Amino acid sequence: MQLRLCLFFLCILLVSSKGMATGQSLRSLPSLDRDSGITVSGSYLAADEAFRRGNYKIAIDFIEESLGKAPIDTELVNFAVRVYLLAGRFDKALSLSRVVPVDKQSSMQKLILMVDALKSKHFEKAEHYMVSLGDQGVHALLNPLIRAWISIAEKYPKIESVQKITIPLLRQSHLGVMYEALGQKEAALKEVGRADKNLEELSYYHLRDFKSLYQRLEAAEDVQKIEQYLQKINPGLPKTASYKKQKSLSVQEGFAKVFFELAMAMEANNDLATVFAVFAETLNAKDLGFSIFIAAQHLRFGRSNEALRVLQSIRNAGRYVPLIQRVEAAAYKTLGKPEKAIEIYKDIISKNPHWLLPVLNLSVLYQTQNKFDDLVPLVNQFLLQNKTVIPAFLWQLYYARGVGYERLKQWDKAEPDLKKALELNPENPYIMNYLGYSWVEQGLNLDVAFDLLK
Repeated sequence: MQLRLCLFFLCILLVSSKGMATGQSLRSLPSLDRDSGITVSGSYLAADEAFRRGNYKIAIDFIEESLGKAPIDTELVNFAVRVYLLAGRFDKALSLSRVVPVDKQSSMQKLILMVDALKSKHFEKAEHYMVSLGDQGVHALLNPLIRAWISIAEKYPKIESVQKITIPLLRQSHLGVMYEALGQKEAALKEVGRADKNLEELSYYHLRDFKSLYQRLEAAEDVQKIEQYLQKINPGLPKTASYKKQKSLSVQEGFAKVFFELAMAMEANNDLATVFAVFAETLNAKDLGFSIFIAAQHLRFGRSNEALRVLQSIRNAGRYVPLIQRVEAAAYKTLGKPEKAIEIYKDIISKNPHWLLPVLNLSVLYQTQNKFDDLVPLVNQFLLQNKTVIPAFLWQLYYARGVGYERLKQWDKAEPDLKKALELNPENPYIMNYLGYSWVEQGLNLDVAFDLLK
């Protein structure tokens, strides 16, 4: 929470300043290209409309048409940089940022140039951009972390500034892998041990990250602790990390980790979270978790086609395939293609029969599509193969099956399931309403039914 509040100021700084927002005055743009008969401002507005609708491909086509007529217009370049970044086209955003005069560079363009300097190991240049960006807002967190990783790369480690970061998880997460990179195993274990005392407060990324660190440090008990917790909160979750001996994080992976952790903290702000995740992906293309996060962000903010484009580029990604498919299915569902979504969910379940989450996703989809003849066998099969589902999830299965039986007019089977769901989750309003109204319709247990419906 502290980190999210701290980053609020960056949202204001980057979105509201220096042309990051669209819909600005277009009077500065050339009005007419007489050879083509199309206005630059017209192409710009068309690009903006396509962008707002989540169609980045069309937006980029119009942008490039506009840039051909007004290549150095600051407002147009700022908008183009924004679209290129959100479309994952870091190379294009970088090319445009390089042509903007230094005195007119936006904060975002300086960040792009800094990321490129880090990627190419031009650390002095990266430091120059950090200085120009200042140490306010998110840079109070970003800069000391990046500088610490640079110091490790240049063999004069100075990580004291990281110890002053006031966000505990951010501090401990990075100190753990930094000490590991420096060969200080005990110090690394100590820092990450401080961060994982309350596993329920950690994101999936941090749980995965800490588990990988424990594996590299050969801390078997800690690996098992996190693995058990992951299975508790997401039963049957497929493994996405190899158990073979791995090296400590490289400096480039460290840079990427910085940007991605900030992206996660800003996920409620679609543009900035996606941009920072693109920076992470640019610095470490091997970690497909970054691409999945970007796709999920597009999906979350109604850009399903763009989510599918991102996923298409990584869909043969080994251990990540089930996670990719689940986002893909949700995208097709949002696009009004339920049959395609159903096909994908069924494929996930056939290959991962113990993973509960896609079963729950598919059960909901079956309900919305009135496919109750498919819903009941789905739940039956999962319960047959998984005898130890914990109550926190088990009620959802009984509730889904109970709804299925009730809609199939098999009340003798529906009632026990709905009562069991209520027993497992007695305060759930959906169960109380469904069971209560069902009893009223059946003319049964009316006193109890009315109590449930109060």
